[in-house]
Amino acid sequence: MRRECLGHIVTWLRPRSEKNRVLLALAAARQVVDLRDFNAGPVRPKIDACSAALTQIGVPPTSLAYDVHLSFLGLSSDAGNLEKSRYILINLFAADIERNIDHEAGVRLLQKLHAAIPDAALGVLCSAATMKSARTVVDAAGIGEIVNCEGKLTHLFSVCRHADAVVSTDTAVVHIAGAFNTPVVGIYQNDGVKPLQWGPRGAATAVVLSASAQNVDGFDVDEVVGHVLALRRDARNHKGDCASHGAQAAHRFGS
Repeated sequence: MRRECLGHIVTWLRPRSEKNRVLLALAAARQVVDLRDFNAGPVRPKIDACSAALTQIGVPPTSLAYDVHLSFLGLSSDAGNLEKSRYILINLFAADIERNIDHEAGVRLLQKLHAAIPDAALGVLCSAATMKSARTVVDAAGIGEIVNCEGKLTHLFSVCRHADAVVSTDTAVVHIAGAFNTPVVGIYQNDGVKPLQWGPRGAATAVVLSASAQNVDGFDVDEVVGHVLALRRDARNHKGDCASHGAQAAHRFGS
C-alpha cells in the first residue's frame, strides 16, 4: 500500500473496525477525505457525496453528471435496427428481494402498458437467475418478450440506450438508462431515503413510490403507465417521431 503513494483516500462512511483504521494509517495517503459531516446532514443524492469529496480534494464545486463513452462500452454512435423499433423495457428484479416487483404487479404492469401503448413491444429484463420468474410473468400477462442480458453487459447497455422508455425497480438499470437520457420511471420504497439517494438523474425521469417503507409492494401501476406515456410523448416531440412500426422483435432485443 505504501508503494502506491496514494494522494487521496475517500471514506464514504466512518471506519468502524480497527482493521480499516489500521489500513488507512498504513496507506499513508496525503489526504483522507472524510464524509462523515456530509452523511450527518439531510438526505441527498449519493452523487452529491462525490462532489463533496472533490471539494475537499480541491476541485471547485461542480454538478456531476453521467458521461458515457460509447466506444469504451463497445457501442457505436449508430443505433442501427434498434433505433427503428418501438419498445419499452421493464425490469422487475433487483439484488435484494424487497426491491423485486411481485408477480401480480408485474403482470398488471405489462397488461396496462400494452393497453395504453399497443404499438410498442414490451421487453422484460432478466438474468439466468430470474429467467423463470420473468417467463411466468410474461406467460400470465399474455404479452411481452424475455430480454436475457446474462453475461452480456454491452447488450444491456444497448437495449437501455435505444428503448422508448425504461421502467425499473430501484437498481442499476435506472442509472444505465438515465446515462443515455432514455425516459426512465423508477419504482422505489417509500422510506424517504432511497428515492432521494438513488433516484434517476437523466433528462426525462419520474419516480413512483410503493405503499411501504420496507419494499416496493403496492405501487400504483396506473401512475407508472401515466408517467411512461408523458415521458415518451415528450421525448418524441423533442427528437421527432422517426420510429418505424414494422421492425421485427428480433431487431428490437437481439444481441
